[in-house]
Amino acid sequence: MDAEQHRIPPGMPGGLAPWWYLTVAVFAVHNAEEYLRDLPGWAAEHAPPWIAAVHSGQPGFGLAVGLLTLAALLVAVLASTLRPTWSAEVLVCFAVVLLINAASHLAVSALTFSAMPGVFTSPLILVLGTFLVTRLPRVRATWSTVLATALVAVFATVGTLLLAGWLVS
Repeated sequence: MDAEQHRIPPGMPGGLAPWWYLTVAVFAVHNAEEYLRDLPGWAAEHAPPWIAAVHSGQPGFGLAVGLLTLAALLVAVLASTLRPTWSAEVLVCFAVVLLINAASHLAVSALTFSAMPGVFTSPLILVLGTFLVTRLPRVRATWSTVLATALVAVFATVGTLLLAGWLVS
């Protein structure tokens, strides 16, 4: 098997690039829903204290989700242009993070009996994420892979929120 075959798994029409861009587009629509439906405002009003503490009163929330979307787009462009060997694995990790995020929107909406911003695009994320996770090569769920994925997701989110808060203050 040559390197190009390793990068384009069977069952992925058009290779990985269209799937990277579709995933980023769905992520952008989800982030737009969170922003336009005022996730920080919703959290302050509806969320339990453990969720409200994370989401409410965030200055620059729109800028933060924009920066996260831009970062995801940058990774997609690099993965699609350079076609590195890590592309499929990173796309799977991104899909898993999105699946967890979408599931949390559905669960918190059910818990609070209100539509958490992001809940309407969550089913789209669930369908796309499930497709990617089942079609792309399995990523070995070692402690280092799980820890690295969790750390990147947490630090990217917290980092963009802090940066955006600093920029708008």
